Amino acid sequence: MVSVSRELGLRQPPTAAQLEQQLLQKYGAPLYRRTTGKDVTFDLAMVWEEAGRPNCWRTLPTDSNMPAVSGPSQGPIADYILDGQRRGKLPRVDVAQCGRGLRAQVVGDPARTLIVRMSDLGAWAASDLAASRWVEGLRQEAERARLAGGKTPKL
Repeated sequence: MVSVSRELGLRQPPTAAQLEQQLLQKYGAPLYRRTTGKDVTFDLAMVWEEAGRPNCWRTLPTDSNMPAVSGPSQGPIADYILDGQRRGKLPRVDVAQCGRGLRAQVVGDPARTLIVRMSDLGAWAASDLAASRWVEGLRQEAERARLAGGKTPKL
C-alpha cells in the first residue's frame, strides 16, 4: 500500500475546532495549517510529514496538496519527484528515502466532512521506478524476439 485516501461524511458533526483538536491529539502539531471561509464554507487543511526523512512532495512551505493514487491526471509519482529535484524544488535524494505524508481536511463548521490522505512517497516512487524498468525490459525483450524471428520474402 503506497497511498490511502478516506472521505467521511459526519452525520452528527462536531465543531471544526473539536475535530481539529482530535487530530492534534493523535498526530501532534502539523507542519502546515491553512483555513479559508467560515461556517458552511469553512475549510481547514493540515499537513504532517514523517520526521527524519526528506520531504519529496511539498515544493512550497504553504503547499497542502498531496499526490494521490487516484485520478487520470496523476502520472507516476517518481516523475513528479525527479522533475522537482531537477528544478531544485525538492531535495536531491534517492526517491526510496522520501518520507511519508499525511493531509487532513475538515470541511464546514460544524464539520460535515473529514478527508484524510496518507502517502508513503518513498515506497511509491521506488515502486514506480521498478515497474518502469520491468516494462522497459519486457519491451526490449519483445523487440529482440521480433527482430530475431523476422524472415525476408523470397524475391
